[in-house]
Amino acid sequence: MSFRKQNTAGRPPALFYIEPAQKVVPTYVTQLVQGRLERIEQGSRMTASVSLVFDGGYYILVDSPSSADLKAKETMLRCLSAKSINPGEVQLAVTTHGHPDHFGQGNFFPNARHFFGSYEYVDDVYIKTELDANDTMKITSNVELWNTPGHTAQDISVIVSKVPCCGIVAVPYTFPPFTFTPSQGASAFQATTTSSGPIGTPHSVPQLNDVGE
Repeated sequence: MSFRKQNTAGRPPALFYIEPAQKVVPTYVTQLVQGRLERIEQGSRMTASVSLVFDGGYYILVDSPSSADLKAKETMLRCLSAKSINPGEVQLAVTTHGHPDHFGQGNFFPNARHFFGSYEYVDDVYIKTELDANDTMKITSNVELWNTPGHTAQDISVIVSKVPCCGIVAVPYTFPPFTFTPSQGASAFQATTTSSGPIGTPHSVPQLNDVGE
């Protein structure tokens, strides 16, 4: 929007501009890949949840699919594209623990600061974070990482505060209760939602809608 400013010195009127107010995007949590666990005769078929947090201008990825899980990888990238987010725009990436169904596609996020256990790494540089000495650390205004060892010794959980409609968003530490569905042939288990959000603790596999969007 432009306005003409009167000039008393006889010069042509000058233009000045008022920038439109920038829309403030609230903190939100969304699930990119739905986690699942299916028992099969040879063992298990697993896909871990992949989630995206937005807070204060930062995109935060929580976990990524196994390097061998091409279907989950494509789902993750497709969901980011649907939100007009390029993988290069993701600034922070968190691996909740070191099991292969929770990491393996981090190479799609080369511009991100990566967090695993009590370490942060970029390129080939690894540094210890506050989690080496403390139980919690803040990575953005409303997002914290918590030490939550148990499933593995290096487990970390993501806690998101001030999410519209929910307040604090987290997921139970262990698997949610499963519903047994014998009609699927092999012993299959489908996770049921027991929490207010889809984010961040090891082996969280609920199916959830976007939270805060």
